[in-house]
Amino acid sequence: MMKKMAVLAASAVCLLAGACSASVNFTVSPDSLADDIARMLERDGLTPDIDCGDEDIDIVNGNVVHCDLSAAGDTAVYDVTVTFSEVSGKNYHIDAQVADAPK
Repeated sequence: MMKKMAVLAASAVCLLAGACSASVNFTVSPDSLADDIARMLERDGLTPDIDCGDEDIDIVNGNVVHCDLSAAGDTAVYDVTVTFSEVSGKNYHIDAQVADAPK
């Protein structure tokens, strides 16, 4: 019972003092981001394969994410640097820069 009261007291102090902060970022799945990038980079009806990993990605202004780009029939894998901007909730803009040389 005392432990529970101590936690409640600490929470109250945190709220009253404003000394504690919490922020929640929206996220995008790596598959959804990969689809967005693939559509951006599609040329002449050819859509690259994009892999942005397995972890959800924070949608935050300035967040930089690295994904892999490959094409069917080619063993080369290129780094794609993706930067988030104009973030407003779950809406965002991305810029994608493909490396000049494979990894």
